[in-house]
Amino acid sequence: MTHTRARHSLRLVILVLSTAAFAACRPSRGVSAPAPVAGPAQPRIVPEPVSLTAGSDPFVLTDSSSIVVDPGNAEVSRTAEQLALILRPSTGFA
Repeated sequence: MTHTRARHSLRLVILVLSTAAFAACRPSRGVSAPAPVAGPAQPRIVPEPVSLTAGSDPFVLTDSSSIVVDPGNAEVSRTAEQLALILRPSTGFA
C-alpha cells in the first residue's frame, strides 16, 4: 500500500467514525418540556395530615409560635425538640 493510499484510507476511517459519533449524539426524537401539573399543588407534609385547608395568608413563624405534642409520647417529644433545634437558628427565635 502506498503512502498516499494509506492516508486516504485513514481519512475515510476518521470520516466514518466522526459521522457515527455525531449521529449517536443527536437525540432520536424531539425533547419537550414536562407537562404542567393540573390544579394547585398540595404541599408535601410528613406525616400526611388527615385534612388540610389552604388559606390565602402565608404561614408565619413568630416568637410566640410553639410546637405542641402529646407529652406522654417520648419519641414525639424528641422529634419536636429536634425540629425546634433546627428552626431556632434560622428564625432567630431562642
